[in-house]
Amino acid sequence: MEESRSLHHQENGGGGRVVGRDQWAEIKHLFASGWKIAKIAREMDLDRKTVRKVIQSNEYTGYKTRKVKEHLITPWEEFIEERAIQVGFNATKHHRELIEKGFTGSYSLVKEAVRPLREQAQRAERAFLRFETPPGKQGQVDWGTYTVPIDGNPTRIHIFVMVLGYSRALYVEFTRDERLETLLNCHQNAFIWFGGCPKEILYDNMKTAVLGRDSHTPKFHPGFLDFANLHGFTPRLCQPARPQTKGKVESGVKYVKLSFLSGESFYSLEHMNQAVRQWIRNVADQRVHGTTHRVPAEAFQEELLQPFNLSALSERRFPRTAGKDCMVSFATNRYSVPWQYAGKQVEVDSTTSNRIRILYQGSVIAEHDKLTGRYQVSFKKEHFQGLYPHKSLCEVGSDVQVRSLTFYERIAGGEA
Repeated sequence: MEESRSLHHQENGGGGRVVGRDQWAEIKHLFASGWKIAKIAREMDLDRKTVRKVIQSNEYTGYKTRKVKEHLITPWEEFIEERAIQVGFNATKHHRELIEKGFTGSYSLVKEAVRPLREQAQRAERAFLRFETPPGKQGQVDWGTYTVPIDGNPTRIHIFVMVLGYSRALYVEFTRDERLETLLNCHQNAFIWFGGCPKEILYDNMKTAVLGRDSHTPKFHPGFLDFANLHGFTPRLCQPARPQTKGKVESGVKYVKLSFLSGESFYSLEHMNQAVRQWIRNVADQRVHGTTHRVPAEAFQEELLQPFNLSALSERRFPRTAGKDCMVSFATNRYSVPWQYAGKQVEVDSTTSNRIRILYQGSVIAEHDKLTGRYQVSFKKEHFQGLYPHKSLCEVGSDVQVRSLTFYERIAGGEA
């Protein structure tokens, strides 16, 4: 008897945790579909050793701890499955009913037969509570990356995706970075696209918005929290080490890559964004979704989105201090201001997608084309007129120059 119990323990991975027939089949299926052992274990709340033992096994051994008594429970398995939900997975009630019907086995055999059914139901309930939300309740946001030909050159772009949890309606925007100002701008564009915003938005631990966790409490970037408060939504994080709680939007990112980007090329980033909006209208929101079995565009009519702050769209300003070199840093790039404002507190307005405005006490003091690269300088010679009477900066030919920092230190020090 002890030999049989030990064999069962070993075959099912040890630790006293065994899997039911459905779990065994699911593990086999997921592994055959290309899932890694660690991912299967995390998704199914199992030990990796248990998953590995199941993968190595050729047949299901089940909860039959004593093979000599296996025949006692087998004829009653169908009855147990049918009655499990009705009796609340109560093994005592099951055993009593089975005894009345002529069952001669022990209570422990019935308990072990009921256990996998109970666990399966609990997993299904957790999945429903975790993933399915009522209309207007939740959106999910994530980034992805992809290399695509733009104007003939392989270019790495970033993919912002927001998915509404109830309808699975999509918003997609392609960007050149994932900086905070880009993230906020994509949110605003998504709210405009949907005509409202959900009550809460779920995120993975994206570094742009999340500074870390303090005793399991998320610490959001103050600028991101201000933005959320301004528009009236609550940001929430996935459970630590369990990003699968954000599965809708991750599926959305994969869908965009496979259905829209794969094999395509574009003239520009603007061309990509125009094309993807057309694709959303005509393809993504018109398909029958594989999980909900509904057309997202139709389900979207039932969404109960809340109004967002329209006035906030007119201005998005970021405080900065103009350096002694008359340059203002923004999003890794630098923009010049008139020399009279060196050392002053200014604001950068990046509301439009292609222009930067710099303001002092509410008045515009400089405007530049927004630089799309990193660590570049937009330098306007008129901003330094009159600073050095002995030499003009008109020798600088282009309005946009990439210079080392020592060049501007020399200017600030009066050298030329």
